[in-house]
Amino acid sequence: MVKSAVGTWPFSQDGLQTAVNVLNAGQSALNAVVAGITKVELDPSVTSVGFGGLPNELGILQLDAAIMDGKSGNSGSVMAVERCHSAIMLARLVLTNCKHSVLVGQGARRFAYDQILVNPSLLRHMTRAEINELFAVDQEILEGLQKDPNLGFDSWPTIQVDSLNELEISQCLHLACTNEQVLTQHAKNRYQEYLEDTRKNQGIPSIRHPQAHSDTVGMICLDDQGNLVAGCATSGMQFKKVGRVGDSPMVGHGLYADGTVGAATASGDGDDMIRFCVSYTVVELMRNGMDVQQACEKCMERIMKQAPSTQAAVIAMDAKTGAIGAYATRQGFRFTCWTDSSSPVKLVDALISEEHQQVYNPMRWAHKCV
Repeated sequence: MVKSAVGTWPFSQDGLQTAVNVLNAGQSALNAVVAGITKVELDPSVTSVGFGGLPNELGILQLDAAIMDGKSGNSGSVMAVERCHSAIMLARLVLTNCKHSVLVGQGARRFAYDQILVNPSLLRHMTRAEINELFAVDQEILEGLQKDPNLGFDSWPTIQVDSLNELEISQCLHLACTNEQVLTQHAKNRYQEYLEDTRKNQGIPSIRHPQAHSDTVGMICLDDQGNLVAGCATSGMQFKKVGRVGDSPMVGHGLYADGTVGAATASGDGDDMIRFCVSYTVVELMRNGMDVQQACEKCMERIMKQAPSTQAAVIAMDAKTGAIGAYATRQGFRFTCWTDSSSPVKLVDALISEEHQQVYNPMRWAHKCV
């Protein structure tokens, strides 16, 4: 069975290589997607995903993430998660260990502690002193769970984070005590610029910091057992309203996977894209006979026709062959990809057809969450 992997944007390249390493070690597509996205989320240079992402209008970083298993059709999503460097592992735990498919905000954090107290190894990247500090900050949550937080941690070993490999790091919950700890200096500076511009413009953000468009990391992996998994993560629109969630962590919108057909993940202006059910549409077009590239192009063409100002991009994979497709409504979308026959991970331009260029005259992609 062929193995294959694809990710959105150049910043996914190191993450996709991590996912490929996991696949080549004989691990599952589920492990590969989580490891790959975690690698991107923990990279502070990526300003639209995880640690490194830009905060909301109150200066608080809120993360969204989702993952879908094409074999079972089950999914897990977390939204508006605060005080967290990476959210994809928490989404995976919702997928595998929760009777619900979506958890939001404080409820997601409570669920994280519920899982930690059952499986302390979720914090194996932390020292006991760091864990004690975390538990002290979230004492109210722990009391609400009515469980002894010391169980499983009494003889906690001293662990060197450098000794953990990328797969092990991705299987940890990267929680923080404060919002300050999850904001990079760049994010803090950008937030101060946003406040200054808003004040100068009498409460209206200037065009210099428009509240639109962020670049989601999406990733799809097919393992040698034929298992197909899609995942995505984002910090969302910069300086967004508190609690705002776009299309990324919503099944059928930001991601979709059907192990008998294919999978897709999307990136772009979530508030506009959400009405098009992008990822589900691409997979359904494949189910109805289109190949993976045709399906991506047809879906994006619909958006070009109905909402020409919308920035949207999609990547997809055929479940049977591992073939990859990608397309966008704007010039400049790039994606990363790998198959058994290619090495290393490639960075590819998603070129818009001459026909679409002539008919729609698409602009270049504007990266505004920077």
